[in-house]
Amino acid sequence: MKIGITLIVWGFFKKIIIADNLAPLVNSTYASPIGATSFTIITATFLFGIQIYCDFSGYIDIALGCANIIGLHLPQNFNKPYFSKSPTEFWRRWNITLSSFIKDYVYIPLGGNRKGKVRQYVNLIISMLICGLWHGAAWNFILWGVYHGILLSVHKLMHNSFSLGKKVDDWLQTYSGLLIKIAITQYFIFFGWLMFRSQSLQDLFYCSKKFLFIDFVFTRLELVVIGIIILSALIFFALLQNKKFSDFIVNLVTTDWISTFSELKLFHWFIYLFVIIILLFMFSPSSSPEFIYFQF
Repeated sequence: MKIGITLIVWGFFKKIIIADNLAPLVNSTYASPIGATSFTIITATFLFGIQIYCDFSGYIDIALGCANIIGLHLPQNFNKPYFSKSPTEFWRRWNITLSSFIKDYVYIPLGGNRKGKVRQYVNLIISMLICGLWHGAAWNFILWGVYHGILLSVHKLMHNSFSLGKKVDDWLQTYSGLLIKIAITQYFIFFGWLMFRSQSLQDLFYCSKKFLFIDFVFTRLELVVIGIIILSALIFFALLQNKKFSDFIVNLVTTDWISTFSELKLFHWFIYLFVIIILLFMFSPSSSPEFIYFQF
């Protein structure tokens, strides 16, 4: 019961407080993106990546919580996907049930990786094309699926065939190296979200150009925000060289917080519930849109 309720209120927190409050910001940009600057497009795309994760995973948390209360144990569907260090790892962490279905009923029947490297890459692209079509018969979903198929194929090719040298490979296994791998992976993942969110091919081409080729048109406020982000990233990267700090961050990221909160003593657990409920009342938007994945 405690695990179920903990999941449900956390799901509502992600859906209502985070996703629903980000929705107007994202919608205002993507409703008419032509003419927007690179900063606006990149910011809206980044916020959409957060929105769709909190919206979809919040929905899943509510469903899993309800199932737990009545004694059903359903499989987890998300496992911190934005901490993935490669496109392959991302799809092992994002929408796990759909990824597993595509793998078992599309990729493996096509031959998987059993018929040579070239056939493997073709199978990956076809499988992700099917994944895109599952979301809808629209060009943006088709391009998004093919894009992820190519992304997976390129990663497989580079992972199997290329090496940057032992020293670089060893450094990439350090906390700093892993952070760089996560950042590079998420750059390509979020570019994929741009395809997913665009409403027309014209919008997609314009937004892609602004995302990939920055126009360096900024307001003073935007320059301040960029400066703060860069400075914070440099400070974080420097602190990461300290073992105690890096161990703390790793522990923070890898801890199962749902289990941690659900195992609290009853008094402290009620405080957790009370705080979340107060936050829901304080920061709920005036209108709450339906879950994004209801349309699929």
